[in-house]
Amino acid sequence: AKLKVDFDKSNKNDSNSSSHSIITPMAGVVLKIIKNKGDAVSKGDDLFVVESMKMEQIIKSDYDGIVDAVNVDANEQVSAGKILMTIS
Repeated sequence: AKLKVDFDKSNKNDSNSSSHSIITPMAGVVLKIIKNKGDAVSKGDDLFVVESMKMEQIIKSDYDGIVDAVNVDANEQVSAGKILMTIS
């Protein structure tokens, strides 16, 4: 039982992290930045449109919070795993 309590405490600390990174799952070009620094976002909100291999992919938020930083510009080429935005 003690191990379970410690595990639950660890999970709680992870969910209270001060900021979250939004990462692109594939290489491509950022076509559109939908949310900007200071904007409120909710889980499921559209954040970016990225084009990869002539297909548009909408990057959505996995978190509720406020946009701290946008780390890319429109029409910027990005590689897979690039941190596009941080949300706190």
